[in-house]
Amino acid sequence: MTQASNSQTLTALRDMHVTPRDGAWAVNALPLDQDLPVGTIIGDFQIESLLGRGGLSRVYRARQRSLDRTVALKVTLVREEHAHGTDEGRTMAAVVHDHIVPVFSEQTVGEFRLLAMGFIAGPTLAEFLAEQRDTHNESRTSFACRTIRDLAQALAHAHRLGVLHCDIKPANILFTPDGRALLTDFNVAVRRDGVDGSNHPVGGTLSYMAPEHLAMLTGRSAPATVDERADLYSLGLVLFELLTGTWPFAESEATTDPLSAAAQLQAIRLASPVRFPATAPRLAPSLQSIVQKCLAPQPADRYRTADELADDLDRYLTHRPLRFAMDPSLRERATNWVRRHPAWTVTVVASVLIGALAIRFENNSLAPAPAERASVNGPISIAAARHALEWDRRGCELLTHRRFEDALRCFDQAVAFNSQLAPAHHNRGVARFRLGHFSSACESFDRAAELGNTTGLLFSHRAAVRFALGDIAGAETDFTRAKKTASASELAEVLANILEFETLRAATP
Repeated sequence: MTQASNSQTLTALRDMHVTPRDGAWAVNALPLDQDLPVGTIIGDFQIESLLGRGGLSRVYRARQRSLDRTVALKVTLVREEHAHGTDEGRTMAAVVHDHIVPVFSEQTVGEFRLLAMGFIAGPTLAEFLAEQRDTHNESRTSFACRTIRDLAQALAHAHRLGVLHCDIKPANILFTPDGRALLTDFNVAVRRDGVDGSNHPVGGTLSYMAPEHLAMLTGRSAPATVDERADLYSLGLVLFELLTGTWPFAESEATTDPLSAAAQLQAIRLASPVRFPATAPRLAPSLQSIVQKCLAPQPADRYRTADELADDLDRYLTHRPLRFAMDPSLRERATNWVRRHPAWTVTVVASVLIGALAIRFENNSLAPAPAERASVNGPISIAAARHALEWDRRGCELLTHRRFEDALRCFDQAVAFNSQLAPAHHNRGVARFRLGHFSSACESFDRAAELGNTTGLLFSHRAAVRFALGDIAGAETDFTRAKKTASASELAEVLANILEFETLRAATP
């Protein structure tokens, strides 16, 4: 099979939506004979444009005449809806959430069931992926994690109410103009609260199904094996696509026959590891761990709840240790630790105090003047001392904006003007650490200590560097000194840092 035909087969597979119809499985069934023309009035609604076609319905942009508002109107033939056996309107009304498309009303007009929902002006995630598939950067990674975290919170809400979505995919995720993600299309959702009598999934999109969902379709497992963790598997696939723009499994050879395809996909997902593409930017080990936990072949190895997934994604976004997935990288954990406890919060205060004493001196240019630069241990002129303080202050400001390379250049200038300014060496170490220069960061912290900066936070941050370098004994020694030398204002943070270090050490193989 050629590469082009492989791509076409995979595209068809990803769009393969299966639903039970007359006792058999129908693929991409279109129950409506034709689209409703623009201007058609049906019930309280006037059709304005076609938004999309689904397996059992059409979705239109429409004007609700009685309230003079724009809605998304889902139109389904009543006979198809009855054969399908779901009650989408009641289900969506039961799961009101900021990240779920709201439902306004449901009514039957002749042969049609009309479901009026909030009109979301933004694109679907599928459209976003089609336009941005080759764009990868740090901001996209953050966007992906925030989006999936928000959707996981919405799923957690639905799951607590006994609702399984069963068809999570990019086409069922919409964005508002301000970038808020909303989950929609509960057409094949299952309610396990006894409201509609459903107790197992009845459809979905094959390529986004968990292995146990695929096995249920082919009769290889009982419906009871499909639970909330199947939705998390689907959401994990969406997360993978968002992060990498690719697909985690080699599935392009799968047949387009739905039952055979389900069996093949199940076998591939049970046996194949998740493949992170070499062409995309390398994901942080903790983020890879989150994805792998979502896509574990066995449900018992996945997140137990959507709340757990949301929590880990939030922890990743805020540079905290993961709680539920493995946190495999010692270096990444140590770096995140320093990100949460930057040393400049103390040293900038010292710089400001010293700077206040220097304001009486004349204001000279900051341009480096060779005569003003001090030797390593020589005398420091007043002008050089002031320049050093100003460069150190600028560097601290840049640290707050995460401009680490620019900050490091400022601290280098500060040290060039005054090699004996301990706070500048301390801040220089922080900038080097944030850039991953761990050995040179440790040298900067050593120099700061030699110059008399023996604060509790200095020792606790040097401990983090030693931890990142694998010097566990050195880290322990510095944490002990940090506890002994910490001032009253530092003690709470130092103790918190020590507690976190003990937690990380216990989790390190």
